[in-house]
Amino acid sequence: MWFMMNDAATDFIRDLQNDPSKYPDRVVGIVLGAMLDERLSSTLQACVQQDSKLIEKSFDHESNVFGTFGARANLGFFLGLFSKETHRDLELVAKIRNRFAHKVEVALFDDNPVCNWVDELKIPKKRIEINNGTTVWDFSPQNLPTLKSRREIYIRAIQALNVGLFLEPANPIHPPNQSPRQPRF
Repeated sequence: MWFMMNDAATDFIRDLQNDPSKYPDRVVGIVLGAMLDERLSSTLQACVQQDSKLIEKSFDHESNVFGTFGARANLGFFLGLFSKETHRDLELVAKIRNRFAHKVEVALFDDNPVCNWVDELKIPKKRIEINNGTTVWDFSPQNLPTLKSRREIYIRAIQALNVGLFLEPANPIHPPNQSPRQPRF
């Protein structure tokens, strides 16, 4: 299950599913990481006060306050959109994407340190419940499909994070007269 934001993203995912070897690891690492960053940004923008000028000023450039993947991941965690474990997975995805983008010698998911970061990802192996206990993702150990490679683990992590972030804006940050909520994934 993928919830894509635009036609280019949909085309990329379709190509990746139809021919998993079409794109090299570097392209998969960078493009899927960028797609997740875009999803995180749109999720956060849906959860804040709607002021288009302030949103643009805060989110639309890396020098702005929430202009980087890491800053957006921190904000989402601070708002209670996701758990510390999910926050860590987002940090790992950002590190993987940046390593592929900035280190020519790193070309594969099996290259160091990318392989170690992929091995640390938790979300591809867990159950996500959103909207009052509705299960939207269940790859807990008893339901975990066999993932043959670190590339597959990374793709599964992006997919799970994308699903969780897509569904999150439907859940209010702080319902009236209640304390801050518990993260859902």
